[in-house]
Amino acid sequence: MIRSLLCGSFTVALMSAPTSGAAADEIADAAMNRDVEAIRGLLAEDVDVNAPGHYGTPALHWIVRYDDVETAARGLT
Repeated sequence: MIRSLLCGSFTVALMSAPTSGAAADEIADAAMNRDVEAIRGLLAEDVDVNAPGHYGTPALHWIVRYDDVETAARGLT
């Protein structure tokens, strides 16, 4: 259930976030490190949330892996 909510919430950001000058892999790394403030800032800069981080996985992977509802709710609203 929680994973479904996370996927649904994060998908909205995935579908609407274009790329910008910020390094695209930063949002995946911020999610991996559970850095909500960095996620918020990067979403405000319209980074490519589909870009893989240093370990080859996008932000959604880390959010779901950690079952981190708080980050999904706070970082993506």
